Amino acid sequence: MFFEGFSRKKADLSFGLSEEWMYLISLTFLFLITGVLLVVFVIRLFSLTVVYGDYYKRLSDENRIREIVVESQRGRITDRKGFVIAENIPAKIDEQRKKRFFSRRKYRYSSAPHFIGYVSEADDKDLKNDLCLNRLQMQDRVGRMGVEKVFDCLLRGRHGKQLLEVDSVERVQRRIAFEDPEPGMDITVSLDIQWQENLHKFITSSAEYRDKKIAVVGLDPRSGEVLLYLSYPDFDAQMFVDKRSKDISMLFNNEKKPFLDRVANASYPPGSVFKMAVAIAALEEKVVDPDTLIEDTGQVKLGPRVFSNWLFTKYGRTDGLVDISKAIQRSNDIFFYKTGERLGVRKLKKWIYEFGFGQITGVGFSEDKGIVPSDFWKREVIGERWFTGDTYNLSIGQGYLLATPLQVAQYSAVFANGGRLCRPLILKADSLPDSSADWVKSFILRYNSPSCRKLNIKEENLKLVREAMRLACKPGGTGAPFFEFEPEVGCKTGTAESYGDKAPHAWFVVFAPFDEPEVLLTVLVEKSGEGSQVAAPLAKKALEFYFQRQE
Repeated sequence: MFFEGFSRKKADLSFGLSEEWMYLISLTFLFLITGVLLVVFVIRLFSLTVVYGDYYKRLSDENRIREIVVESQRGRITDRKGFVIAENIPAKIDEQRKKRFFSRRKYRYSSAPHFIGYVSEADDKDLKNDLCLNRLQMQDRVGRMGVEKVFDCLLRGRHGKQLLEVDSVERVQRRIAFEDPEPGMDITVSLDIQWQENLHKFITSSAEYRDKKIAVVGLDPRSGEVLLYLSYPDFDAQMFVDKRSKDISMLFNNEKKPFLDRVANASYPPGSVFKMAVAIAALEEKVVDPDTLIEDTGQVKLGPRVFSNWLFTKYGRTDGLVDISKAIQRSNDIFFYKTGERLGVRKLKKWIYEFGFGQITGVGFSEDKGIVPSDFWKREVIGERWFTGDTYNLSIGQGYLLATPLQVAQYSAVFANGGRLCRPLILKADSLPDSSADWVKSFILRYNSPSCRKLNIKEENLKLVREAMRLACKPGGTGAPFFEFEPEVGCKTGTAESYGDKAPHAWFVVFAPFDEPEVLLTVLVEKSGEGSQVAAPLAKKALEFYFQRQE
């Protein structure tokens, strides 16, 4: 064949690199990678040490250093005799695992939660609205009621702090710095806590009273200092400190309303304890005089309505001719119906306000103003005009008239202290915390300086009514439990109709000793019966506790 003269030979061509070239390429690539990594490292090192050096140093310090808030000791609350009612107990904690040293509020007496109040953890609203010099922080406790709330700014103090250095497993290595906390101020309240405790224990252990709803106010009529402030049923203030949510839920769902302050935040018709105000109004306005006689007919008919005296309703008897002294002694309704009619609602209303009704007492706690009715009030609220029957009811402390036990106590003290209306004081008179700050002194002086207003009452009229109160607790009067009581007292019973078919509210006011009064009591027992049979015996027991301790 034509191609037979040729022969094939396997090609010996090679496209691979020599080993020398491979080595050079690998070495170059390694240097390149190393260079890039070195550049990245240098840039990162520059960033960490120069650009972000302070930032990371701060993070390191924060991770190494712990700032712990050292909570200030909330000020103590002591009673007028120095007994500690509330104080803070330092809590034992593991400082390596906590961000804050806590202390725990301890209430040593359980009989006065409405007066002393309680503390609980501050919420967002508290933090936002706080106006105190030492501002609230998260997890702080804040006063919620009573003295704890009123004097919260003084009691809370200023927190301190300490800086601790820790290792990687949170072990404390050393304390770097420490700032002492500033404790809150101690407060001395006007309350006599031992007296309060004794009466509280009697009520809770008594079959007659333990299921009742009761308010007891004790005042020093000379200064207005509050010695007793008992609202029953009550609650355990410690549950809020210990966060016992189940107990708190039961408290607010309890139909007896133990959280309600019946002393200052609940209003009732005062009944016959109001008659001293009507007597003074009638004497001052000269619609009656000491010799004015009104016949007790047992009943007064006014159109289709019949207004009766309690003695006629209960026993079918009358008191005959009655003057103003006997009317108070015997609590005669007929006399006061007729006297109120002579006065008229406008003059009567003027004197009702003069005695402090229809307005807060200024004690410092949340208060109900009560109601002082009038023709205008009735038209606006009820939609009806005022009738003579309304004046009759008002003249014996019934109808639309409502007052708190604290208002009744403040008004009743006028007849024990020579005619002065005194603002109730919740701090011991003339007691000041150890502070030179003007704002502290100014704040405290609002609550511990006696503030009394002399009422425009003639001395002879005041003396007449006061003497009638003495006779009310003597044989022939309505205050039977006090007929043989020593020392001699002045008093007035009250029985006020309640709504519906319930038993009436029982009232009793009493001051002692009669010649130089140092204590005045107002007792209210809700829907329980007559004042002489229910409220007066409780007042007697309270005064027995008081005077037995003085011996």
